[in-house]
Amino acid sequence: MSRPGNSDDLLSRWAKRREAVAQEEANTEAAELVEETELAPEPETEEEAMALLSESDPELAEKLSAIDVDKLTYDDDFTVFMSERVPQIIKRRALAKLWLSDPILANVDGLNDYDEDFKATGVLLKAFKSAWEPGRGYARPEEDEEAEIAEATEDSEEESVAELAEDDDLEATEIVEAEDDLEDDEDTASS
Repeated sequence: MSRPGNSDDLLSRWAKRREAVAQEEANTEAAELVEETELAPEPETEEEAMALLSESDPELAEKLSAIDVDKLTYDDDFTVFMSERVPQIIKRRALAKLWLSDPILANVDGLNDYDEDFKATGVLLKAFKSAWEPGRGYARPEEDEEAEIAEATEDSEEESVAELAEDDDLEATEIVEAEDDLEDDEDTASS
């Protein structure tokens, strides 16, 4: 039980009061921040933008009014226009002049990831080769060796038949018989 003059009641009341004051201060700061950051309507002309800028920052307005954007070249300094305080309409005009001042700035360098068309799979698939065979999977090394040996024996047998055909002493029937023998040998080797 707590007594009316208990220190626990006093501490809990003090903590509640301190939380209320902190909350009130946070709300006041948030309201001030919202008032400061409220977006003013963007001026539609450069004259309006310069008038608003001269009210808020006369030094920057004086610097900008001394610069003739139409006479700027690639070698001139455009950093004054990159400030956050410069109105967007003036900044856009200066950047447009910068892009037009040198054709290299307007050219795409080809380093953008989105430049290529990754939907064009036809070109990619022509150059793509894999060891995967449909219905079979990846070829095992033993099967590759067997296929190479079979191709080598076929080539050597075909060469021997061609040599026989070139020989003038053999008749055409002997060549046909030699080819039949080779086919029989292939059939027995594949079984």
